[in-house]
Amino acid sequence: MFLSEEEKEPMQMFGLGSIFNHSDEVLIPEDPLIAQDLCSKNCDSFSANLKELEQSFSSSKDEKSNIKVSIKEKREKGRIRSKISRERKKQYIQELEIKVNKLTKENQRLVALLMQQKSNTKPESGPDRILTDIQIELKKNIDQLSNLDTDDSKNETHPTINGFCRQQGNDLRKKFACFLDQTFKLIINHPYPAPRFKYWKGWTKEYSTDYETIKKLNRCSKYKVPEFIQKHNISELDQFVASLKPSQRQFKYLKLVLKKEFQVKQKISEVINMLLRAKKLIHEANFDLLCCSCLIFRSNIFTDKVLMQSRFAENFLVEENAFENIWNIKTVPKIYKVDLRKDEYLGKLAKNQLSKSDYSVEYNFQDFIRAE
Repeated sequence: MFLSEEEKEPMQMFGLGSIFNHSDEVLIPEDPLIAQDLCSKNCDSFSANLKELEQSFSSSKDEKSNIKVSIKEKREKGRIRSKISRERKKQYIQELEIKVNKLTKENQRLVALLMQQKSNTKPESGPDRILTDIQIELKKNIDQLSNLDTDDSKNETHPTINGFCRQQGNDLRKKFACFLDQTFKLIINHPYPAPRFKYWKGWTKEYSTDYETIKKLNRCSKYKVPEFIQKHNISELDQFVASLKPSQRQFKYLKLVLKKEFQVKQKISEVINMLLRAKKLIHEANFDLLCCSCLIFRSNIFTDKVLMQSRFAENFLVEENAFENIWNIKTVPKIYKVDLRKDEYLGKLAKNQLSKSDYSVEYNFQDFIRAE
């Protein structure tokens, strides 16, 4: 009896190969007792191998089931950890929001307190502070002049009004010139309470750019904008108008508003020129007054005693309010009131866009009137 290799392999696995003695040609004994005994031994080994195989199969099944259980447990633990992490993150974010709200309120309170303290304290610099220093020093100088010994002695070491004015007058004049500079600078920097725009600098004529140019400027990419500005001579005002991205209708109304604004700019420019001229005239007048004082103090026309009894006598000195006592200026409350519908440039826009309650505009201020 001959078996192939494929037939012998499963037999060897289950212990049947021992029956045939693992040979290609198997001989069965002729004696039946021997053959029976041999078969019984082989059957016992086969059953033992079969039991071992069943045990290995059962153990492998147990291992697979254990692996499945462990995977489920890991997944469940992962879900629990993720849930705990999400809850912890949520709680942390809530705590941060509470802290942010608390710190924001505290910051607002501190800013308000700081602004209140600034409003209550005197300015450390600026025209007000300089003017206060000038008034204090002027009063101090007058007191010192009043206390000078005015005997007509010819001692060279004797203090005189001329010597005193030479020493103290220069510092006082420097402070006063600084006061004038800062006062005029403050007025020129703040002629109106609205924001100041950069495009006012080169704005010398009414706005005349057409809508298509503004539209093309808005269509340019940020890399082509500088080239377009240089090529079409785009001004700061054109860039400001383009930043609003107006429609054709909005652009039409915007040009009317800009015409009115150009009139305002011209008025303020005229005021600035007047202020510059006024500042120059004040310094010229101060210089002429200095010349007069130097002539009187440096000459021997009047003695120091006569000068002290006349020039600095209390009945000849004016109170601090020269506004009324010298220049005879009165303060009169005044109100500008206008109906926007009647304005030359804004009238059409007001009629189309405003309600009746918004037509009227009022402006209150104190007018200075000089009585002749």
